[in-house]
Amino acid sequence: MSTYILNCFFLNQEDKHTLQKLKAFFSMYAPKLYVLLGEHGDMSFQFKLKEKIRKNIYKFFHLDKNDLKAELAVEFFINGHLNALLYMYKYKDRLSIEDYLEIVKPVINNIFVLKNRQ
Repeated sequence: MSTYILNCFFLNQEDKHTLQKLKAFFSMYAPKLYVLLGEHGDMSFQFKLKEKIRKNIYKFFHLDKNDLKAELAVEFFINGHLNALLYMYKYKDRLSIEDYLEIVKPVINNIFVLKNRQ
């Protein structure tokens, strides 16, 4: 999941294949994720999912695991990302994957991509 999402942050408009995979993923798994991550969710699942996303972010962006500011940014992104996905699912009839990416792409670019260019 997180690999699809991270790849989508850098999509240009022509990369419809990855976007379609992401849409299919959310169509299939969003109801389950909503239950597992929601108010009465499974804390063990949440911990494992966050750890997997964290590892992918560090690998994808070549972040230094000893950089506390990078760690803070990763924590901010993971928690915000998961809560935004829950929100998106709650309003799935009015919000799309494209809406989500439109909002989140600039955030991740500012947090991780610009940091790596410094």
